[in-house]
Amino acid sequence: MRANKRRKPIIKLRSGSWSTVSSKQKSTAIVGALDNEKYFARTFEGVAKELGTKRKDIVDAIKDNPELRENIKIYRRRSKDGKYLITTKSKFAKEASVKDKFIDVFSSNKVRIEDV
Repeated sequence: MRANKRRKPIIKLRSGSWSTVSSKQKSTAIVGALDNEKYFARTFEGVAKELGTKRKDIVDAIKDNPELRENIKIYRRRSKDGKYLITTKSKFAKEASVKDKFIDVFSSNKVRIEDV
């Protein structure tokens, strides 16, 4: 069983300072938020809130960083309120339900970052 530790985000930004952070720092911060043990997957809005920025900044950071794009998994299904769910590929492989893995393998409509 996992310890239920609350951890601090790697980077907590003041409003408007996301543009001053390097691509590597953004990537590290996003992966850190996605690896938060409290969640199996996150919405873009949840990641943005944890990091103190906007949803668009998170989406743009993923779009602009090929290495980060390669490590992010967008779930085929959405949250209860219709928002996209994302996680890291390694966390998806370890923690996704059999149902989610089944949907992932057999879905013909793959969700791309451009779709969000």
